[in-house]
Amino acid sequence: MQYLEFSELNISEEKENIEKLPSRAMKRCSFKKPSNTVSSKCDQKLIEDSENLDSYFLQHGNYINCKTSNHTLSKLRVGNHPGIPDPVVLEQFRNSYKPKQSPTLEKLRSKLGTRLFGNWRIYLREGFNILLYGIGSKRHIMEDFRKQYLSKANCIVIPGYDPSTNIKQILNCICHEFLHVADSCKNPTEQLQLIHDLFKKDEAEKSPLFLLLNNIDGPGLRNGKAQAILARLAEIQHIHLVASLDHANMPL
Repeated sequence: MQYLEFSELNISEEKENIEKLPSRAMKRCSFKKPSNTVSSKCDQKLIEDSENLDSYFLQHGNYINCKTSNHTLSKLRVGNHPGIPDPVVLEQFRNSYKPKQSPTLEKLRSKLGTRLFGNWRIYLREGFNILLYGIGSKRHIMEDFRKQYLSKANCIVIPGYDPSTNIKQILNCICHEFLHVADSCKNPTEQLQLIHDLFKKDEAEKSPLFLLLNNIDGPGLRNGKAQAILARLAEIQHIHLVASLDHANMPL
């Protein structure tokens, strides 16, 4: 018995087919061996390009004589003035400055609040949460809602737009400032479970908690863990969430 691999069988068949080809076909099947030599013109062009490249970097690569700009912050100083505005003066200016369109915006916000705030209160009472999105700041309208309808309620305003705000601070604020519980929880998961257990009691119906979160997609709250904990907080029966988001792609 003869044993042949597929590679050996293919080679033998090719040899037989080649032997059967006529001489004219053999001439057609012959290929010209490529030349390994490079013409002198190509060599000369390559050398010239290399020399030009080297000369360019030699000409422009010397940083010893380079001059840097002398426009520094020290030039802003006049006498004993540090050159930057005083924080107190800057805050006073920000509080006193009002754009020309401020009266018009305040009227529109007042009309919008009168039309929507009553419905918001019903939605929250029925167990829904409110999420505001769109162009422009929603902080003022949320503050108006707090002053008109939540002035006597348990309410926590969270500045989510602050980069230092994180989910741990929110849970600590609820546990320490509102529930007044001891530091018995070791991690956010235990804090969340404690909040859930306390608010599911019937006594919590008399004193619900309202969370007003400005910018729920803030820098410190964009991660998956923070969003999952916020979703769990929104599911708790006697915790009501009113939040805003500012990222353009967040509604998608």
